[in-house]
Amino acid sequence: EEMVAGIRETLRRYGVELDNWASERALHESGALERALTDLREAGHVYESEGAIWLRTTDFGDDKDRVLIRSGGESTYYLSDVAYHRDKLERNPSASLIDVLGADHHGYVERLRAGLGALGFEPERLEIAIMQLVHVVERGERAQMSKRKGEFVSLDELIDDIGVDATRYFMLQRSHDTTVDLDLELARRTSSDNPVYYVQYAHARIASILRKAGERAVERAAGAELTAVSAPV
Repeated sequence: EEMVAGIRETLRRYGVELDNWASERALHESGALERALTDLREAGHVYESEGAIWLRTTDFGDDKDRVLIRSGGESTYYLSDVAYHRDKLERNPSASLIDVLGADHHGYVERLRAGLGALGFEPERLEIAIMQLVHVVERGERAQMSKRKGEFVSLDELIDDIGVDATRYFMLQRSHDTTVDLDLELARRTSSDNPVYYVQYAHARIASILRKAGERAVERAAGAELTAVSAPV
């Protein structure tokens, strides 16, 4: 709960609000995994081998079949994924499914779509965006980061350093499938060299023009109304 609360607060600072939060625990408690497994069995796509329960995903374009229940009886993350996507479609049958995955998850694309196909849904309804890495650059050098060593720059730290506008802009200036080099020194500059500062300056000028144009329009409208009222009948 503390971790989720922290993620919620970070996303709020970043300007992202999610309507629904789904937990894997809720899928287990609701029986969604068992229902998905039953449906896959009845569709004839499940078999047992080496003490485990498998889904024949190769029938749907995957490079190999995937384990649903391990030989020890534990369900796999893959079964949770299949149940989760089915749950989303049950909540909104006409919805588009979009998954955002990390750069090291290319292998998940076909297996996730295969799970949908095995349940009788159109696999192509699932769009998967593979995000590439973001490199933080300072003084011309990329900061060395390692998840295993706990060396990384958090999104909160980035927002504290360069502000939310610059953080959002530099994250979005390139396609999600392109590696991003985020130059901190450039992001901090208050000059036209910094594209964020330039856009903010242009926005301020445009807002000022619209504001003044609006004030004059009100003055003209008020003057026209006064003339109409004072005109002889």
